[in-house]
Amino acid sequence: MTQQWFDPTNQRIQNYQGYQQQPNAGGWGFGNQQVQQPMQQVQPMNRPGMTGAPGIGNGSVEMGPAGPTTAQKWWGGTAADGTQSAGMLPVGAQLLTGALNAGVGVAQLGQSKQAFETQQNNWQKNWDMNVKSYNQQLRDRQDMRVAANPNAAMSSDDYVAKYGA
Repeated sequence: MTQQWFDPTNQRIQNYQGYQQQPNAGGWGFGNQQVQQPMQQVQPMNRPGMTGAPGIGNGSVEMGPAGPTTAQKWWGGTAADGTQSAGMLPVGAQLLTGALNAGVGVAQLGQSKQAFETQQNNWQKNWDMNVKSYNQQLRDRQDMRVAANPNAAMSSDDYVAKYGA
């Protein structure tokens, strides 16, 4: 758009300056001849929603529909032209809430890992106690067999080593 102002073929600039370029009819001439023309009506710039300018054309200015107000930009809402805005404060609050929820999630993950390790340790201790109890039962039964017939049965330590858990 700014290049149009420096473009010598820009029709709006020519109309504003009051002249039009005429092509050079003389063959090998040195450029175009500029012929002064009477001042023509200047057309307004191509701005959205603007149909005229004061003092030019019909003299009325019709601006486009109003955008969101400052309060609507901050808090959100629907502007007069129908556009909806989420608002900067609610979006910022949602971002903050999301960051805090992520922090809570990380803390919960750490607690879950700790709970899993505790459960795993408790299971291992329970398993060890069950093995010890089972082996003790085997040892007690083998001790009774050895007491009943010392020469026919193997010792309780050998029996537990062979059949124990």
